[in-house]
Amino acid sequence: MHGEKRRYNLQTSSLEERIKKAESKTEKQEMQINHLEAVRCKLDKRIQLLEALLRSEHEVAARKIKRLSEELERNRSDSASLVNKP
Repeated sequence: MHGEKRRYNLQTSSLEERIKKAESKTEKQEMQINHLEAVRCKLDKRIQLLEALLRSEHEVAARKIKRLSEELERNRSDSASLVNKP
């Protein structure tokens, strides 16, 4: 009888230890997941900021190209009118 009870207690103790280890591992994994989610959120915000900056720079460059093209066209017209004067 004592042998069976001792074996039962050992099995119970072993299972309880395995449960504790599994719970600890689960807790660590949950903490890692939470950390990774926070990092992901920060990276998403950075990506959005960089995309907005890129769009802004693209718009500025497009306006500058348009302005310079118009200026070049005006200079060509002015030069042509000076050359064509009698």
